[in-house]
Amino acid sequence: MRRDAARTDWVGVFEDLYGYSPLEPTEPDYYKPLRVMSQEVFSVLTAQAQRIRRQIAIEAHQVGLTPYLQYVYFVLMERSSNWPDMPESRVGALSVLREILTEADAVPPYERSIKLPPGELEANLDEMLLNLSLWAGTELKSVLRKEYWTQVKRSTRAFQKTLPGIETDMVGTMFENKVRNSPKAFPNGHFLSHVFSILL
Repeated sequence: MRRDAARTDWVGVFEDLYGYSPLEPTEPDYYKPLRVMSQEVFSVLTAQAQRIRRQIAIEAHQVGLTPYLQYVYFVLMERSSNWPDMPESRVGALSVLREILTEADAVPPYERSIKLPPGELEANLDEMLLNLSLWAGTELKSVLRKEYWTQVKRSTRAFQKTLPGIETDMVGTMFENKVRNSPKAFPNGHFLSHVFSILL
């Protein structure tokens, strides 16, 4: 009984790491294009980092926080406990926005000489974060979906070599499910799994 349990545990660990069962004779042919696709999807999603930075600058300007942009980034990136109350879906969208900036290495330096806004502008920061979360959950979400499915369409050809007749929507669904179930098996899998769970 112990031997069976240990064997089951080992099989589970293998599936988490590689995305397929070690009981299969070889890795399925479609896993190589899945891993390539993982890198390509990561690239198109993180390419939105500059769009995000522009929107942060716009939102800060609209509430008079442009002189305190370092502080805005500090609260956005490191102080989620200080975010205003908002629906869970908008918290999730804002966290994905933050993760895209981090993964793209697009967070501007803000640690040194942070200029704190006067007390009367604290409410403006809450307003700005609420507006940014709304944008992230609507406009950014729409852009990410569009870019994702555009990349899926490009990737479908590679799958059709080993899975003749497979269509774009089937590739997208298969990719999402594999990444969510075994994020360790794919480049940037944990990042992609998080994005899928919130935005797709």
